[in-house]
Amino acid sequence: MEEYTGAKILVVDDTPTITDLMQDILSESGYNPILAGSGAVAKKQLNQVIPDIILLDIMMPEMNGYEFLEFLQSKKEYKDIPVIMVTAKTNVEDVQKALDLGAIDYIRKPIEISEFLARIRVALRLKHKEDSIRSLLNLKEQFISILSHDLRYPLISILEKAETIVYQPKIEDTFENGLINRIYNDTTSVVSYVDDMLTLLYENSEQQNVEKSRLQLLKLLIDTERLFIQKLKEKNIRLNTFLKETLTIYAERVSLGLFFRNLYNFLIMNLEESSVINIFSDDGSLVFQIDISSVSKFDKLNAQIIRLQKKQADLLPLHLKACLKIAEFHDFSFNPKNSSGKLELNLDLGIIEQ
Repeated sequence: MEEYTGAKILVVDDTPTITDLMQDILSESGYNPILAGSGAVAKKQLNQVIPDIILLDIMMPEMNGYEFLEFLQSKKEYKDIPVIMVTAKTNVEDVQKALDLGAIDYIRKPIEISEFLARIRVALRLKHKEDSIRSLLNLKEQFISILSHDLRYPLISILEKAETIVYQPKIEDTFENGLINRIYNDTTSVVSYVDDMLTLLYENSEQQNVEKSRLQLLKLLIDTERLFIQKLKEKNIRLNTFLKETLTIYAERVSLGLFFRNLYNFLIMNLEESSVINIFSDDGSLVFQIDISSVSKFDKLNAQIIRLQKKQADLLPLHLKACLKIAEFHDFSFNPKNSSGKLELNLDLGIIEQ
């Protein structure tokens, strides 16, 4: 009980004897009651202070309890406040309607004090747990931001500079040449580790508070390909991208970049040597056309793409789970097609030309 002492409880009821009674009970129990004789007054109180819970009557003039619940649910800043109905309306339909509109509990008048206080304690306990979860989710989003921007971007800058030197004519000094290659390979590995952490975080993220913008698709794919140059060379995989610079997509930059990095990583890991990937657009979709000679590789890739299409997350490897999560957030869809020796993955991204 002590941990909830001082909790702010908004009492909304148009009967003075009831509000006076609840004020006395709550004050004596260490809570801080805030009284409102109508829905209109309660709305003004909410502008001054956000209560920990609300005790709400149904039968009130001007704005009844149901209408006040609808008001709360329509406001982002109020919709998570726990509401307990305290009312003489006790039939099943009234209870169900209040719960459907967002109330979490129901206390019948006349009030029985021990039950009344017990239900308030339960509501405060649940709110405390929800607040803790919400705080952890906010912390996770901050961590994603740090990984995506503060850590990853400087690493990419180092990688780009090292790449420029690595793929220029070789430096005669063997030591310097080896050092530059070491910087390039180590930075690539660190970027990969950061992407793995982002993948784990995004796979369990709701992604509710991100901003979408119009992004140039070709640049996104070129930036992605640059991270896999070494792996593509090791397996002699040829990646051909046939896209206009004017093609754009409406998406959230960080998660979309992670989407393509995970997809490329999965394809490169599972393709045989000397495979060919052709990437082009077709009627608003991005098409990955893959030449595969191995029947077993073809069947394995096709099975995973079908699982993406059917949203069978439990059957997907981690990198594709993250792809599915990000795709669902953006309303992307996966449409596999195949013919002899060729596998096509069509991503419906809503591509437009600008």
